[in-house]
Amino acid sequence: MDELELVRFLETRYNERVSELRELAEARTGDALPESLRGDVLLIEPAFNGADVFRELVADIEAKRLIIDSYRRELADVTAAGMGSEMRDIGFVEGLEQALRCLAVPYAGHPDYRPEWKPDA
Repeated sequence: MDELELVRFLETRYNERVSELRELAEARTGDALPESLRGDVLLIEPAFNGADVFRELVADIEAKRLIIDSYRRELADVTAAGMGSEMRDIGFVEGLEQALRCLAVPYAGHPDYRPEWKPDA
């Protein structure tokens, strides 16, 4: 399985979701979400009409992106240490790969979703 393709798939879905949230926020409240939704996402202005709902949805996306970022860092560390595929079959990297598969489950009906991304039982 090419985990980096799964990462790209998830990032694309999350970017689409953030775009949808921006449109929905503006249509429903007349207010725009801040341009930068990475980083201090929980600091969306409380004065934002409906801020709690949108803040939670954006924070959910950002939490998922943190898992992706953790995976990338761990994979880079394993690769840099020359541990190769035998080390990827155990430990933290494998756990993160499973987490990525779980994050993709809501998109199983998407045409770009691949059956091999189904989480291990």
